[in-house]
Amino acid sequence: MHGIVKNMQKIKNILINFLIFIISFLMMYGIVEGVLQISNVSPVPIIPSGLYINHDSIGHQFSSNFKGSIKSEDGIWATIQTDELGIWEGPKYSYNNPPILILGDSFTHGSYCCNLQDTYPKIVQTYLKQKNISLTVINAGVPGHETKNEVEFLKIYYNHINSSLVILTFYVGNDILGNLNPNKYEVIDGKLTNPTKHENVPFRNIRESLAKNSAVYRVFTKFLVSTIFKEESYVASKVKYFSISAREVYSKEILETEKSFLDFKKFCNEKNITCVVHIIPDKLQILKDTPVLLKRYNISSIEQDILWPQEHFSKFFKEQNILYYDLTDVFSNVEESEELFLPINGHWSKKGSRLAGEFLGEIIYINYYNGKK
Repeated sequence: MHGIVKNMQKIKNILINFLIFIISFLMMYGIVEGVLQISNVSPVPIIPSGLYINHDSIGHQFSSNFKGSIKSEDGIWATIQTDELGIWEGPKYSYNNPPILILGDSFTHGSYCCNLQDTYPKIVQTYLKQKNISLTVINAGVPGHETKNEVEFLKIYYNHINSSLVILTFYVGNDILGNLNPNKYEVIDGKLTNPTKHENVPFRNIRESLAKNSAVYRVFTKFLVSTIFKEESYVASKVKYFSISAREVYSKEILETEKSFLDFKKFCNEKNITCVVHIIPDKLQILKDTPVLLKRYNISSIEQDILWPQEHFSKFFKEQNILYYDLTDVFSNVEESEELFLPINGHWSKKGSRLAGEFLGEIIYINYYNGKK
């Protein structure tokens, strides 16, 4: 009997110690979480409900007449206010002259780094205004849109805008791959989701919830990705994309992208409007420490063809008489190139957005509005 009581006491002590451990762990987790949240070490992004709607033709679009605030992984807040077309231009925009329309994805939209006036289309507008060219430059960028989505957007909304100059922003980092499945995103509760991206991931719902709400989880997973699971990292995936075999591996995606550009050209010719492609590079193509990153992943520079998208599509645009301008060299010539991008999110910083806008603004002024007011 005494032995039983003694064993029960041991079990009781074990349970008490386990409970103390759990409580201590939760308290420590709460403290660390609070510190990380306050210090903004790994900010939890905030996307307001109702920002997006599903669209039969272009996959998804911003809700019309929406107003709300968005917070990026880098802790940057931006206020989004859309017009009746779902374009980030405020409740209404007016113009005396036909506006410039700039299409694109999240790089064009720019809310990850700044408010509307600091996005690259609005930097173009500011640049032209300094040259006494007063007109509206419409930021029609939508996160998650690929080239095919952007061309469909143009077809649907052009008659509401009647632009005389249309710029299609072409991000070589994922627009090519995305054009094979341009409507992969789904809007749930007004938020943009990619149901197929992690469909086979264990405990997917729990992990997605933690990723959205827990700074501790985000820091921990980032550590794992950058140390133990290197093959899962952004850099490793990009290394594969920029390999010498990419043109063969992604031949279907390249063909679909070329079709989208031909569709873009056809529409522009039918409407008798000037249409231009603005090529923007991937971060890995620009960073000065890319050779170091390649070495870290045991990738020989001989195996890489880091600029193949620009080379391939520059040739294609020339053959098809499609006007284009390439931002790659301008970004590459910046000494502190990492300052052009946000450290966590990877999109342009204000500095990158400003440089892109000034580059395109100068080109537009010289080639299309020089001397005109």
